[in-house]
Amino acid sequence: MKYFKFIFFSLVILTSCGKEPSRSKPEPTLSFSPQTLSINTGQQGEFTIQIEDLDSPVFGISMRIAYDSSIVSFSDSTGFSVGDFFGTDVVAFTREEVSIIHLTVTLTQGQEEVSGSGGLGVLTFVGKSSGTSTVNITSSELYFYDSNGNEVIVPDLKIENAIIAVQ
Repeated sequence: MKYFKFIFFSLVILTSCGKEPSRSKPEPTLSFSPQTLSINTGQQGEFTIQIEDLDSPVFGISMRIAYDSSIVSFSDSTGFSVGDFFGTDVVAFTREEVSIIHLTVTLTQGQEEVSGSGGLGVLTFVGKSSGTSTVNITSSELYFYDSNGNEVIVPDLKIENAIIAVQ
């Protein structure tokens, strides 16, 4: 009987001394900071587009951002400034049409693809009339690219929208 108790306790100890349970990797996230913003009519407000925990190296990103142009305005010539995610050697294209911002940011040829976390850039809106507008990245129009121009699929990418309230 003592022999069976010894074997039982030995098995318990051996199975509890295994590897640590694996920690799940954080989800890659594309979001706005802050997530909510309140401004007055005629006042500017800024959202930083944040990329977090991107483990797939990318060379560029293209997206479509929707907002309510009856509540806020955006200028494609002055409404976007590049952030630190890709570094300083980048090319950015911004085009605004009614309630839609087309945004592309890419490294220049010869640069290494990047991954990780950082600010893609800052969007500046101006309060136009009282109300609330959701600012959202359209997932069906979001593309990541490698240095050869091929699309990079980012599995489990989480997209978080923002809200801007104008008083």
